[in-house]
Amino acid sequence: MLSVTVVVDYVGVVDHYPGPDTQIEMQTFAQQTGGNVATAMVTLARLGTNASFLGKFGDDELGKMAYASMAENGVDLSGSIVEKGSSMGFAFIIVEAGTGRRTILWTGDGKPHLATNELNRPAILASRYLHLDHYSMDAAICAARIARQGDVQVVLDAESIQTGMEELLSLVDVLIVCADFAYNYTGRDNLDDALPALFDKTAAHTVAITAGEQGSYCKTATETHRQLAFPIKVVDTTGCGDVYHGAFIYGLMQDWSLARIAEFSSAAAALNCRGLGGQSGIPDLEEVEQFLASNKSGVL
Repeated sequence: MLSVTVVVDYVGVVDHYPGPDTQIEMQTFAQQTGGNVATAMVTLARLGTNASFLGKFGDDELGKMAYASMAENGVDLSGSIVEKGSSMGFAFIIVEAGTGRRTILWTGDGKPHLATNELNRPAILASRYLHLDHYSMDAAICAARIARQGDVQVVLDAESIQTGMEELLSLVDVLIVCADFAYNYTGRDNLDDALPALFDKTAAHTVAITAGEQGSYCKTATETHRQLAFPIKVVDTTGCGDVYHGAFIYGLMQDWSLARIAEFSSAAAALNCRGLGGQSGIPDLEEVEQFLASNKSGVL
C-alpha cells in the first residue's frame, strides 16, 4: 500500500466559532500529522496491514515531526524522500466544541511535491493497492499508469475538480469522493442520483461517496449500498473521511461484500471522532470489531 501526500495540522477547539475582529481562547490545542492519504495509511497500519508511504518530507522541524509521527504509527517510510530546504504543507483547523464541526485553513506553500521521475516504480508494482489524491496531479497520473502495468488497484480520494482530473479518473479502479465532488462532477443535486451518475462517468469498478452525518453511498456493477453513519459523541470530525478511505481499502483487501466494507468503514470513521485531530482517534481492528458488535447502524 502506497500514498503520496502528508501535511501537518494545528488543531484548536473553541467554545464557538469567532466572528470578525474578535479573539477567543482555545480550550484544547494539538499539533499532529495529517493529510488525506497519510491518514489513510496510518489507519491501515493500525488495522494491522502493511502500509508504505511514497512521498516527500521537508527537512525542517515540521518535516521531522511528520516523519517521526508516521514511523511511530507503523507506516513504512523506506520509499519516502526527505528534501533538503523544504518544509511541509500545513493547516489551521478550528473545531467547535460540542458539535465537532471544523473549519480548515490550509496552505501548500513550502511543501515538497513529488516529481514523476522520483516515483518508485518497483515499490508501486510490488503493492496490491495504490492510494492517491490529486494534490500532485502529474505524479498521481504517472503513478496510476505504472500501477496499470501491473496487478495494482488504484484508489483515488477526490475532493475537487482539478486540471488533469479526467485523465486521472480514467486510471482509477476504486473512487471515493466527498459529497461536494459528487455534486459538482455529476451535476446532480442529490446523492441518490449522483451515485449512479458518478459510476457511469468514470472507469472505476467501485465508487463511494462520503457524506458526513448522512453516511455513505456505495456502488459496484452488481451492488448498491447506502450506509448510515453511526451515532457517537463527537470531539472532532477532522480526518474522518480519510479514516473511511483507509478502512474501505482494508475491507477490499479482505474481499468483503460492499455492505460489510461500508459498515466497517463507517464504524472506523465514527470512532475517529473521539479524538482531537485527524489521527489521534484512529481505532485498531479490535476496537472496530468490538464497536460493531455492540452497535447497529441503519441501512437504506
